[in-house]
Amino acid sequence: MLFIRAHRYAFGVILPILLFLFGCKKNPIPDPAITVSVQDINNGFRLSTSISNVKTEDILESGLVWGENENLVKGAALSYLSPIPLANFSYDVVAGFTKGKRYFVRAYFIDQDHQLRYSEVVAFEGKNTFGLNISLPQQAYTWGDEVEVKVANANGADLASATIVINGKMRLKPSKTIVGSAFFKVPVQLFTYQNSVSLELYNQAGLNAYFILQPPQLPTDFLIVDKVGSTVKLTGNYFNPNIDSNIVMIGTTKLEVLKAERTALELKLPLTEFSYSGNFSVQTGKDLITTSKAVSKVYRFLTQVSEQPGVARYRGIMENINGKIYCGLGSDIDTRGLSDFYEYNPVTSTWRKLADFPATLYGAGVSFTAKNKLVFIPNAIGTAFTTDVYQFDIANNTWKKSNSYPGTMLSSYTLFASDNYGYMLGGGYASSTNYIYTVKSFKRYDPATDTWKTMPDFPGTSRRDFKSFKAGNSVIVFGGQSMWGTGESLYPTDSWSFDLVSETWKKIKDVPSYINAVNCFSFEVNGKAYVGGGMSPAGVISSSIYEYDPIADKFVKKDNIIDKSMLVMSAATSVGGHGYIMFGKASYDYHLQPLKEVFRFDP
Repeated sequence: MLFIRAHRYAFGVILPILLFLFGCKKNPIPDPAITVSVQDINNGFRLSTSISNVKTEDILESGLVWGENENLVKGAALSYLSPIPLANFSYDVVAGFTKGKRYFVRAYFIDQDHQLRYSEVVAFEGKNTFGLNISLPQQAYTWGDEVEVKVANANGADLASATIVINGKMRLKPSKTIVGSAFFKVPVQLFTYQNSVSLELYNQAGLNAYFILQPPQLPTDFLIVDKVGSTVKLTGNYFNPNIDSNIVMIGTTKLEVLKAERTALELKLPLTEFSYSGNFSVQTGKDLITTSKAVSKVYRFLTQVSEQPGVARYRGIMENINGKIYCGLGSDIDTRGLSDFYEYNPVTSTWRKLADFPATLYGAGVSFTAKNKLVFIPNAIGTAFTTDVYQFDIANNTWKKSNSYPGTMLSSYTLFASDNYGYMLGGGYASSTNYIYTVKSFKRYDPATDTWKTMPDFPGTSRRDFKSFKAGNSVIVFGGQSMWGTGESLYPTDSWSFDLVSETWKKIKDVPSYINAVNCFSFEVNGKAYVGGGMSPAGVISSSIYEYDPIADKFVKKDNIIDKSMLVMSAATSVGGHGYIMFGKASYDYHLQPLKEVFRFDP
């Protein structure tokens, strides 16, 4: 009985309570939903997202993904991330679609439980779209400059998340942004004159704009005149701060860049085997090159030490007496004979004007020094060839006429000397028909007694316009022209050595044909001879200096001649272990300006 009452009580009391509680239960919460739609707009597509059944504050991230692949997932397709997580937003895509192609889009969001939810995929057909419309200030830039990229249709997007693409390859993040503009600094890795820039926003490529880099800027007519191995500082503008990005050349020779700044380069001239010259240029990239019009010169063994007074000349004379050089005479650019004469002190690099030659010279003359006396034999006085001989008295600064040389009146002979005597060898004379005949005549002059002696004829081929050089106690004779009244020139190949002590001749190995003997210059330093310039039998003018070792009986190239005005008809002598070269021209063109500089050769 008691059990039945309790049971009835439970149903009578508890059941109504349960029914009340169940009657108070809320309706079920619907699942979160996300949809995406595509709207055609003038310059692209508007992608719109709607997220429902989720509070905005519960959305951690929301965005869009799209592309040509239907299986779209975040991180593997083009995407847009809403700067602020929103339940409803739109994004205008203005680039990256091709007309007629099929594309897919879906929206996504991440909730507070970090669950990634996607919308259904929506398909649409592409059309040719315009990219992000950008512009740059129209000016040239250099490395490190900050460039403003103005964006006309950013639609309020955060440009800090944009990527700046240069030349389709180099990708940079903006150095700073403002509303409607992103900035970047020109990287030193950029090497082209004209460069494209596009702005990629949320993986959308924009249209290209263009900017140019400044080419290097050099001082007007910049040039270098220095020695190999020297360090040179160049001041200019628009150099690349990256050392390896600056290519500096003189002609075809590359210089080492030690330091690089935007406005200065420190350069090392390479220690080359020979002198070199050429136009100076700086290249900082493709089409970024500036070349100076002036010719730079870098010397190996030559150094410009002075400039001769008076007018520039060729076919002048030079003699060393007691450590000073006595020089001058010759012809000017108009072939007029010059009579001015000078003393040059190599130690102080100073000049002293001496007495003028007392007669009117025509054309060239040659000289030698013996017993500390300078002897000069002109080719012509006035307009007539002559056998006159002159001596210059250094102590009294006077010229005096000496005894004429014996025999036929000659021209284009060579002179050389020992300590006591001067020697006159070869040359040519004009016949009654004005044809030239070369001779083998050989004469000796004693300046102490002012007397001439006829020596046995030269045993080699007769010649004119040839050269001799001293090597130790011997004189080497080679080259020249042989003429026998036919108007034609032959070029002898036999070479001879004259012993200054025994006064005897000996045939020697032929001097190589590349040692051009016609109107070259020569001098002796420390027992070795140096021969430079001159013209070959084929009419080729040499731009080399060769060293001759009499012990090895061998010629080797010693240097390049980069000052072309000393190539032919120059004069040379040696003082104190150095060679000195003056006068001369670049060729036989009489319109060319002769050499005015004085060069020292340091072997």
